[in-house]
Amino acid sequence: MSNKRIKIQLISAWGCLLMGTGIYLLFRSREHLGFVLLDSVGLTSAVDALRTLTEGITVPEFVRFCLPDALWTSSYILFSDYLNRNERTAIRVLWVSIIPLLGVISELFQFIGMISGTFDPLDLACYTLPLLIYVGFCQRQH
Repeated sequence: MSNKRIKIQLISAWGCLLMGTGIYLLFRSREHLGFVLLDSVGLTSAVDALRTLTEGITVPEFVRFCLPDALWTSSYILFSDYLNRNERTAIRVLWVSIIPLLGVISELFQFIGMISGTFDPLDLACYTLPLLIYVGFCQRQH
């Protein structure tokens, strides 16, 4: 893997992580776990100041509720692929699949009522699509 590709991969992974977190912090309810974590590290006032700046902005429900999952899943895939870059493709795909598959299982368990939460087919797509793109990319390289 070239140094340029590694840099692009890591910048993309960090970008996805930061964008997903930004959307979550700016546009989701303060009642979620992420805000409890912010309180514990003393960042609440900084995030509240940013939230004040975005109060008049309305974003589509997909962006607010689903897109962070797709961005976080993509970030995990990119980081995991980087960390396992010297492994065989099958091993890389195995490691890369862990978080997306946990997301898929979580959504399916919500659908059948085994765990609390609201099943959303768009969330299911946001966990599945980045993994399918990655697997397709791996297949194309061989």
